[in-house]
Amino acid sequence: MYMTGCVIPCATTFVEYCWLATLYNLNQCFSFVTDLQTTVTAL
Repeated sequence: MYMTGCVIPCATTFVEYCWLATLYNLNQCFSFVTDLQTTVTAL
């Protein structure tokens, strides 16, 4: 699966691994990862 030019590998049954790989790839592409609560607090 591709997301804005980033490869998100999920060829495994380990859900935690897929989640961590997704966060890693997003961080590599956009230089940050955040969650909704942090965003709302900052606003």
